Amino acid sequence: MKIYLLEEVFFDSVDLEDGEKKEIRLSDGFWVNHRKFLFAKKRILEELTADWTLEETEFDVPIRKNQKYLYVLNYEYFTNDGTCFYYQFEPCTSAKKCWLMKEEKAKEDKYKLDSSKIIRRGADGWFIERYEIVY
Repeated sequence: MKIYLLEEVFFDSVDLEDGEKKEIRLSDGFWVNHRKFLFAKKRILEELTADWTLEETEFDVPIRKNQKYLYVLNYEYFTNDGTCFYYQFEPCTSAKKCWLMKEEKAKEDKYKLDSSKIIRRGADGWFIERYEIVY
C-alpha cells in the first residue's frame, strides 16, 4: 500500500568530507489517505518560512488492514566538535522488523560503533520511533 511521509527540511550546506547534506528534518507523519495527505501538505506549506521546504516521500509498505502504527529505525551520534549525524531509514510494519534492519545496517562501516562517536540515545545510537498512520 502507498504510504506518504511529509518532512519539513532546513538545508544548511553539504559536508565537504563525505558529501552528505547538513540539514534539519522534522517529520510530520505518515498518511494512507491521499486526500488528507494533500490537505496536510497545503496547511503545512502555508506556515513554512522561506528557509524551509516541505519534502514528500512515497513508500510502498505492506500494511495490514487494521494496522495503526509504522515504526522507523534511526541512528544518531555526535562528534567531538558537536556535529550531529542522524540517519532515518524506511518505515517498517513492526519494531521487530526495525531491529532486524538494524542488525544488517550495523555491519556497514558508516554505522559501526567506535570511540570517536558520542552516543546520547540508546546504548549504541540506534532507536525506533513509532508513528500513527493517518487513514
